[in-house]
Amino acid sequence: MTIKLIEMKNIFDAKVQYSLDSATFDAVTKWRLVKFFKQLNNEVEIFEESRIALVKKYGNPEKSFQIDPENFPKFQNEYQTLASTHVEIMDVVLPLSQMTGVSIGVMTLMEPFISEEL
Repeated sequence: MTIKLIEMKNIFDAKVQYSLDSATFDAVTKWRLVKFFKQLNNEVEIFEESRIALVKKYGNPEKSFQIDPENFPKFQNEYQTLASTHVEIMDVVLPLSQMTGVSIGVMTLMEPFISEEL
């Protein structure tokens, strides 16, 4: 399965991993989730390193790396390209029937991974 880096970051930033603790997943699904979130964490770390490098590239070191208006379009273009990059990640299928207690917001973020058939 492929997912955009920004989608991965949104899942990570929303602390979805901890929100799913209230679900009633079977042991195999929980194991897959642990592996999935480890991979997600690694990808988000690399994304953040790349984002910081962009800030350093376009930011003004004399202004705490604030991006000057003349550099902002170039920064924004490179950031959008980075954020929309697709990354191959492990397939994880979350049975809808086991999502009891999980908020709608978390379910919305995890929608590509939820299946009604299991």
